[in-house]
Amino acid sequence: MKFARIYIQPKKITSSNLLLSFIYTAMLGDYILTYLGIHTFGVIEEANPLMVSVIALPFDRGLLIRVLTSLILVLMLKYVEKGLEPKPYRFILSIVLLIQAFPYAMHLMWICRYQICINILLQ
Repeated sequence: MKFARIYIQPKKITSSNLLLSFIYTAMLGDYILTYLGIHTFGVIEEANPLMVSVIALPFDRGLLIRVLTSLILVLMLKYVEKGLEPKPYRFILSIVLLIQAFPYAMHLMWICRYQICINILLQ
């Protein structure tokens, strides 16, 4: 009699590098959406007092500053990884991503409102 082998698939663990990549991409995407909302469409204002002067710069200069600050943050988070256990470290990264989700919710609101306004004007 042959015994069936039961394979238990281990729970997939999200890589910390993948989470760091998401954080970096989210930060750059936030800058681009904010810049478009302020300078192209004129429908929002920058709510972060630390970013007001960066948003006021031309797009290429502001984006360069945002790339560098985002890279510094990601490198600092990567450096901290060495001193922490993997599970708490991924939890910290998840919290950072959750915080970054708030600006995206705000962007989604103004994009929807802007689209609704456009649709009303075109009717």
